Amino acid sequence: MQDIELSRPFYEEIARPWLSRAAPGLPHAAALIGYGSELLGFDDEIVRDHNWGPRVHIIVTREQFDAHARDLVAVFDSVVPAHFAGEPIG
Repeated sequence: MQDIELSRPFYEEIARPWLSRAAPGLPHAAALIGYGSELLGFDDEIVRDHNWGPRVHIIVTREQFDAHARDLVAVFDSVVPAHFAGEPIG
Protein backbone atom coordinates (compact mmCIF):
# COMPACT_ATOMS: atom_id res chain seq x y z
CA MET A 1 0.00 0.00 0.00
CA GLN A 2 1.33 3.43 -0.87
CA ASP A 3 1.18 6.28 1.62
CA ILE A 4 -1.47 8.21 -0.30
CA GLU A 5 -3.66 5.10 -0.28
CA LEU A 6 -3.40 5.07 3.50
CA SER A 7 -3.78 8.80 4.07
CA ARG A 8 -6.90 9.27 1.93
CA PRO A 9 -9.07 6.91 4.02
CA PHE A 10 -7.44 8.33 7.16
CA TYR A 11 -8.84 11.73 6.18
CA GLU A 12 -12.24 10.31 5.20
CA GLU A 13 -12.69 8.08 8.25
CA ILE A 14 -10.88 9.99 11.01
CA ALA A 15 -10.02 13.60 10.14
CA ARG A 16 -13.14 14.71 8.25
CA PRO A 17 -15.60 13.36 10.86
CA TRP A 18 -13.48 14.96 13.61
CA LEU A 19 -13.60 18.33 11.84
CA SER A 20 -17.32 18.01 11.23
CA ARG A 21 -17.95 17.45 14.94
CA ALA A 22 -15.34 19.82 16.37
CA ALA A 23 -15.82 22.74 13.95
CA PRO A 24 -18.97 22.24 11.88
CA GLY A 25 -18.85 24.11 8.60
CA LEU A 26 -15.17 25.04 8.89
CA PRO A 27 -13.92 25.59 5.33
CA HIS A 28 -10.68 23.70 4.81
CA ALA A 29 -8.56 21.81 2.35
CA ALA A 30 -6.80 18.53 3.05
CA ALA A 31 -3.59 17.38 1.44
CA LEU A 32 -0.54 15.21 1.83
CA ILE A 33 2.28 17.68 1.26
CA GLY A 34 5.95 17.93 2.07
CA TYR A 35 9.00 16.14 0.82
CA GLY A 36 9.87 12.55 0.14
CA SER A 37 9.35 9.66 -2.17
CA GLU A 38 5.98 8.79 -0.67
CA LEU A 39 4.47 11.90 -2.23
CA LEU A 40 5.56 10.71 -5.66
CA GLY A 41 4.12 7.27 -5.09
CA PHE A 42 7.43 5.47 -4.80
CA ASP A 43 6.90 3.94 -1.35
CA ASP A 44 5.19 0.58 -1.03
CA GLU A 45 5.02 -2.42 1.30
CA ILE A 46 8.78 -2.92 1.06
CA VAL A 47 10.06 0.67 0.92
CA ARG A 48 8.64 2.71 3.80
CA ASP A 49 11.06 5.40 4.76
CA HIS A 50 10.75 8.80 6.45
CA ASN A 51 7.27 10.16 7.19
CA TRP A 52 5.46 7.01 6.09
CA GLY A 53 2.11 6.45 7.75
CA PRO A 54 -1.44 7.73 8.02
CA ARG A 55 -1.48 11.52 8.03
CA VAL A 56 -3.04 14.56 6.42
CA HIS A 57 -2.42 18.29 6.47
CA ILE A 58 -5.50 20.41 7.15
CA ILE A 59 -5.29 23.83 5.52
CA VAL A 60 -7.31 26.79 6.79
CA THR A 61 -6.94 30.56 6.69
CA ARG A 62 -4.85 32.36 9.33
CA GLU A 63 -8.04 33.70 10.91
CA GLN A 64 -9.58 30.24 11.09
CA PHE A 65 -6.37 28.84 12.51
CA ASP A 66 -6.22 31.51 15.21
CA ALA A 67 -9.87 30.95 16.12
CA HIS A 68 -9.95 27.13 16.11
CA ALA A 69 -6.51 25.51 16.28
CA ARG A 70 -6.17 25.07 20.02
CA ASP A 71 -9.62 23.52 20.42
CA LEU A 72 -9.24 21.33 17.33
CA VAL A 73 -5.95 19.87 18.53
CA ALA A 74 -7.41 19.14 21.97
CA VAL A 75 -10.39 17.33 20.46
CA PHE A 76 -8.27 15.44 17.92
CA ASP A 77 -5.95 14.17 20.65
CA SER A 78 -8.99 12.67 22.37
CA VAL A 79 -10.44 10.92 19.29
CA VAL A 80 -7.45 9.78 17.21
CA PRO A 81 -6.74 6.05 17.52
CA ALA A 82 -3.26 4.75 18.22
CA HIS A 83 -3.35 2.82 14.92
CA PHE A 84 -5.15 3.16 11.61
CA ALA A 85 -5.34 0.30 9.11
CA GLY A 86 -2.75 -1.54 11.20
CA GLU A 87 -0.24 1.31 11.06
CA PRO A 88 0.81 3.42 14.07
CA ILE A 89 -0.18 7.06 14.16
CA GLY A 90 2.78 9.09 15.28
